Amino acid sequence: MWISLNIIQDMVDIKDIPVSDIANRLTMSTAEIDSIEYSHQLLKNIYTAKILEVTKHPNADKLTVCKVDTGKCVLQVVCGAPNHKAGDIVALAPVGTKFTDAFTVTKAKLRGVESEGMLCSERELGISDDHSGIMIFPENTPIGVSLAQLYPNLIDVRLDIDNKSITHRPDLWSHTGFAREIAALFKKPFKYPVNYGLAKDFKSKETLIVTIKNPEGAPRYCGLMVNNITIKESPDWLKARVEAIGMRPINNIVDITNYVMAELGEPMHAFDRTKLRGNEIIVRFAEDGEHLTTLDGQEHILTSEDIVIADSGGPIALAGVMGGGNSEIEDTTTSIVLEAANFNPVYIRKTANRYNLRTEAAIRFEKSLDPELCPAAIIRCYELIKMLCPEAEAVTPIVDAYPIPAKPITINTTTDFIRRKLGHILDDETMVSILTSLDFKVNKSNHNLSIDVPSYRATKDISIPDDIVEEIGRIYGYDNIPPQPPFVPCAPPAKNTKRTFERSIKSILVNDYHMTEVSNYSFVGEALLNKLQLNENKELLLKNPLSKEQDRLRRSLIPNLIINITTNQRFFDDFKIFELGRIYLKEDRSSKDLAKENTRVTGIIYAKKSAYPVFYDAKECCIGIFEKTFRTNYVLKPKHDNLPPYAHPARSLEIYIHNKPVALVCELHPKIANEFEIKGSVALFDCDVDMLLFCPQQD
Repeated sequence: MWISLNIIQDMVDIKDIPVSDIANRLTMSTAEIDSIEYSHQLLKNIYTAKILEVTKHPNADKLTVCKVDTGKCVLQVVCGAPNHKAGDIVALAPVGTKFTDAFTVTKAKLRGVESEGMLCSERELGISDDHSGIMIFPENTPIGVSLAQLYPNLIDVRLDIDNKSITHRPDLWSHTGFAREIAALFKKPFKYPVNYGLAKDFKSKETLIVTIKNPEGAPRYCGLMVNNITIKESPDWLKARVEAIGMRPINNIVDITNYVMAELGEPMHAFDRTKLRGNEIIVRFAEDGEHLTTLDGQEHILTSEDIVIADSGGPIALAGVMGGGNSEIEDTTTSIVLEAANFNPVYIRKTANRYNLRTEAAIRFEKSLDPELCPAAIIRCYELIKMLCPEAEAVTPIVDAYPIPAKPITINTTTDFIRRKLGHILDDETMVSILTSLDFKVNKSNHNLSIDVPSYRATKDISIPDDIVEEIGRIYGYDNIPPQPPFVPCAPPAKNTKRTFERSIKSILVNDYHMTEVSNYSFVGEALLNKLQLNENKELLLKNPLSKEQDRLRRSLIPNLIINITTNQRFFDDFKIFELGRIYLKEDRSSKDLAKENTRVTGIIYAKKSAYPVFYDAKECCIGIFEKTFRTNYVLKPKHDNLPPYAHPARSLEIYIHNKPVALVCELHPKIANEFEIKGSVALFDCDVDMLLFCPQQD
């Protein structure tokens, strides 16, 4: 996620703080900064200049020789663009300007004529994609001025945030969240960008009704009708900010909703009022089989687990994910309904995955957003609309459906508890000061603290006293707390016999038989099992699988190892691999909700061409496990009946201990080899590690 320091500057004065300090403090206390990008810094070295004279190049028909006035001197520049004349104000890159590591403007002769700079197009400067000619400025533009002064909104610094480090912080999916953090870290005042006083000017000229039929899926929904809208191109400052957050400018209304989402963290949407059927917006679950074509042009057949925004005629948006094409705003739109809502994150994530729509809105909603953002986002959005469309008018108040308000969280703890958990002596005043800077309301009585958690930190974030300890510790700075060894009784851990046994098996296979360990996912799919003829519908199915290829827990290590063969045979003529891992069974479970876990080791021997049957290599490896772990009282028995489908019926044996089968050694069945287009010979062994562990050792 990109954070623009230009947007942060609107909320916290950071002009006197080095960017590196901001990045370092955020990384140590809040979230990891992957990189820092300085946007359009080139413009600081590009200046306006006036063309005094244009003559044809003596040696090239498509080149001209220009005399340009920089305000300090007159330079000669050779230019290949077709759109300039004497008197034009243009963008000049003087000698020494570095565009990239591979290109710096130098004084050079072009077809025999000396050139002392370069006249630039918008694309060369990163301002737009226009490269039809060089930039031409209005005739009243002063010369000798840096383009950074003419385009101040383009000069920005962006921080690339590691998304994995903020998944537990819904408030940090916004510039406001990071502005609050920076304000607390550098002891700066924070200015919230929402002017709640604007709401008093909203009229009641029109009727808008919001009905929530599924409060468990949509706790809150706010709507506002705005008339006298003019759809047009956004001003440069807004386009620059939309691009800074990694999005593409579209038009003023869409850009405003995207900007507010990035600024406050609340996804917004705007419906064309004239396309809505009736004056009621209904939030409900979809009906099985309902159709909706989303803004990307894709038609979706909905299920009863999807939340939709609907009017009297049917769905108009896939809630929390994407709007519908049947209510999309167009260039002719003059009246809109703004939406800001709060949705159950579980439903939104499932819907987004179901239809493969990983939108910016869905990513935020699935983090559990603050319901109080809804009216704030509506007001902020309207403020920006009025700024760009002064004639716009809110013709309804904010229609706020909030059937079950969120309960505030208060945490009671003591300063002694915090000091003990931190392992560092902090005075009470410092603790209270840090919490106050983070917008916590603190009531202190002696050493007791009663702390009201702000709403934007109360959604699956701050809930217990230990969370308060973390807040104080990270803002104070973990690097400011001297490390100390814990004062706890130390005792060696209990011996883990099974882990030791598993490691010994791995060591035997790697060191003695030169096998390579692999580690596969614990999931398989129906298609793979069908191909192996192993699908007996005995697998434990996942309720929310990542994909159809991983929709159930494995009952055997074999299927994924077969896939390993198909992959590796393209690169190696011979290889030996094994996996030691758990399989999951329905049978003999101790609880109806848990699988029975069984640890097994399975090995694969592959040879593209082999004069010696690979079956004997697999047998040697498997018997080696028995011998070298001192389980030598085994018996080998050929096996012809009740074989798994992947086993060769004439080249299979079982290894028994005390009349119980512990391992199977076999060659791969030719039909299975053909099905998977395996080109060499394959043998395998499959051993029950749990059973082998409890077999008595022999001297």
